[in-house]
Amino acid sequence: MSPKKVLFVCYGNLCRSPMAKAIFQNLLQEAGLFHRFEVDSSGFSPECVGRSYHPITRTICEEEGLKLEGKSRLTQREDLERFDYILAMDEDIQSSLLALDAEGQFHHKVRLLREFSDSGQECFLGVPDPVQAGPELFEEVYDLIDDSCRGLLRELAQDEDMAG
Repeated sequence: MSPKKVLFVCYGNLCRSPMAKAIFQNLLQEAGLFHRFEVDSSGFSPECVGRSYHPITRTICEEEGLKLEGKSRLTQREDLERFDYILAMDEDIQSSLLALDAEGQFHHKVRLLREFSDSGQECFLGVPDPVQAGPELFEEVYDLIDDSCRGLLRELAQDEDMAG
């Protein structure tokens, strides 16, 4: 059985999506499901490609005992075909992802990460970009992503159980 492929996408692939990748990989590891998934992150900002992840993101992940490996990469149209689940951090990113697929062939794969949240805050389904707001928002973003990744794992684990 080939692994399910999950892609987290934000604007620069410097804060939110790499944080989501690290959190989700850790949750998979804890659940004993790491081998059943392939997880990556990407972004839409060409000027961020190849840059190291944001230092505050690195610090928060390290404090939580999470591995944060890699550098920023650009989201490609091929990602829509390659990945089974594509999780956008906000509605602007979701729109950009859908625009990569003019034919609508892969629209069913693109979802907002916060759709999986258990927090009950459904009025705004985006994960805010913490870069302009300061360090305190990074902690809040971590909590939002962690909550949503836990819900995502529950749903995907159920799908995996049903698939055998």
